[in-house]
Amino acid sequence: MGSAIEQSTGKYTHVAIVVCEGDSAMIYEAVPDKGVICRTFDIFAAELMEELDPENKGCFGDFASMYRMEVEYDTIGLISRLNQRLGQEYDEAFLPDNGKLYCS
Repeated sequence: MGSAIEQSTGKYTHVAIVVCEGDSAMIYEAVPDKGVICRTFDIFAAELMEELDPENKGCFGDFASMYRMEVEYDTIGLISRLNQRLGQEYDEAFLPDNGKLYCS
């Protein structure tokens, strides 16, 4: 599935929203089998490291900074909208208007 997504986006296989407040960072994302979730960056990074091929584990730091975009946004409104979607099902069919979400 990742290859199909990468072909349609050009290079990305997953998108997440990182909300930083002070020294903490929360990751919001839609993932298969869990739907829309929120977790700390530490938990996100630990789970990602478990999934990575041992040969690619050293590139995580480069990966995390390489595709970073910073935007100014109504953070309070964003967090409210993100929290409203927690638990929403993952859309494995990538269909519009079916009440489910995929990462991007």
